[in-house]
Amino acid sequence: MNGIGPDLTQTPQVDYLAEDGPSATGDHLWESWAPVGRLGWPDDQARVALFLASDLSSFVTGHNVPVDGGTLAGGGWFFSPEASRFVNRPTGL
Repeated sequence: MNGIGPDLTQTPQVDYLAEDGPSATGDHLWESWAPVGRLGWPDDQARVALFLASDLSSFVTGHNVPVDGGTLAGGGWFFSPEASRFVNRPTGL
């Protein structure tokens, strides 16, 4: 069995593009949030699901595929002086 590990994906539940959403501080922060430098979309997750459902993944077993724009590889957590704790969305970078 395989899985998909999404992050930074625009959905109705997590609206990154809302005026008061996580990207309200400015699009210039996407490069620090995700190494690919952009927000993810449901199609990004669907392409991985399609791959896992196809014969192309017939020898892939027991893995969680991160579909996160590189946040896992990039560390994913940043210390926020404003919040005095570690957060997964840096501000003021």
